[in-house]
Amino acid sequence: MHCTLGKDRTGVLIAVLLAAIGVRDDDIERTYAQSSALLGDGFIDELAAVLGPELTAGSARSEAALEAILASPAAYIQDILAHIRYDHGTVAAYLLANGLEPEELERVRNKLVG
Repeated sequence: MHCTLGKDRTGVLIAVLLAAIGVRDDDIERTYAQSSALLGDGFIDELAAVLGPELTAGSARSEAALEAILASPAAYIQDILAHIRYDHGTVAAYLLANGLEPEELERVRNKLVG
């Protein structure tokens, strides 16, 4: 799965699925935090061009804006998983409470863990 950057909606979905099947939080957070570092200069240049000339000017302000858009801090995933667990006890319980069937969760586990 991927989206434009693979860190927002897609990154959260993957983090939630991984947590639900028992992947350790520190592994989820570490790989999520690596997302922005793995994008590549070509992609970053394309994104800056799409977002407009104000981000391609090379000013400190445009660099800061682009950096904020591309950021994937581990704390983001930590907060999301903590919030889900606070409300539902476990991430798996959250998914099951929101329409995922137990068999589907088991298929995810088998597909990703083997």
